[in-house]
Amino acid sequence: GTIDSIVILAKALSPAEVQQMFRRQEPEWQAIEARKFQWLRDGLAKPYTPKRNAKGYILESRALLDEGNGWITPEGARERVDRLKRAGFTVYIPCVWHGRGTTWPSKLAPPDAGTESLLEEDPAYDPLRNLVEVAHAAGIEVHAWFCVMYRDERWPHMTEFAEEGTPKGAFEAHNPAFRRRIVDLMLDVIGRYDVDGINLDYIRTKGMSKSATAKGSFREQFGCELEDALKQKQANGWVNADVLAWQAGAIDEIARAVSTRGRALKPGLVVSIDGHPPKPGEMRSPQGRNGVEWVVKEWIDVLYTMDYNQHLSWKKADMLRAAFPSPAALVTIAGNYDRLPDRKVVPRDAALVADLVGFLQRRNHGNGLALYLYSMFDDAQLAALRAGPFREDALPSWICHENH
Repeated sequence: GTIDSIVILAKALSPAEVQQMFRRQEPEWQAIEARKFQWLRDGLAKPYTPKRNAKGYILESRALLDEGNGWITPEGARERVDRLKRAGFTVYIPCVWHGRGTTWPSKLAPPDAGTESLLEEDPAYDPLRNLVEVAHAAGIEVHAWFCVMYRDERWPHMTEFAEEGTPKGAFEAHNPAFRRRIVDLMLDVIGRYDVDGINLDYIRTKGMSKSATAKGSFREQFGCELEDALKQKQANGWVNADVLAWQAGAIDEIARAVSTRGRALKPGLVVSIDGHPPKPGEMRSPQGRNGVEWVVKEWIDVLYTMDYNQHLSWKKADMLRAAFPSPAALVTIAGNYDRLPDRKVVPRDAALVADLVGFLQRRNHGNGLALYLYSMFDDAQLAALRAGPFREDALPSWICHENH
């Protein structure tokens, strides 16, 4: 465009100050700002025609992700399931592994602090088993959420899988022993509990490892040094192709193992990941998270694209969907929170949350929608969802690959 004038200020303005200045200078500011949400109004103007079963029940997966572990107590599980049920959700995705121990009794890794305390009080109590039973009694599915590569550096265990040079806050993806351990932990949950799905988050290296294990792995596979390969770019400026393949190979192994072995244990298991998939034609992930490829290879059923801004990237979603064998594979996770200029996180306006959900309902290609996150899910949002897009109850429904 053409610059009319430029002003150099004595300090950086906050977003609110920029908005105030704009409104003082622009007499038509209300109309201009209203146009920013025209896409949302246009979407909501379309009819909502959900799929229904023979009895007339809506078939729609409505998921809510919970990154905390408040569900591990009997009271916490009942409270969360009750609130999800009252709001109209059909799928609960609780984080069972956040890189700081298990939230279920396991011989494969120590428990997190909260679970350890509960087991000391009552060794017979099983938090995850209790949650699944409570949720299923209410007709809500449970998809166990794993932050696969994430490592809480305050946790004093499994340090043998995070050596010097491993990306900060991560386990070493290029350590075969860790890959076996994390896969076994996920299969432990799939095999022992009646979960309906498995959700893989942080299914990436979290950076470029410079550990001795990583360097040795690259040298063994490609016959050259990792440091040298990192200095070499492809003709189009992308990261060295061998480096991309090396990163992808480690993460592929985890995704493939969980998918094939998990479905063997539990036919019908819904396998999903969370990510920011690149647009068609862009470079593969330098951290090995290649969800679009995994959809094509039928390792995963659902690729949740994390889209937490007030303005949803629906045009990008359409571009991605066009690259999938089935458009149902791409599902948007919308946000229900806003971050203030001081970085504080607060619940998003309930009416806007309900409108975003309604917009996604009208673009449902078979595997529904999701909302992030439970800790920001206040009573105003609950009421707005129940009075609006979730006014009618639904049953969870999935379009998955036919061969499993």
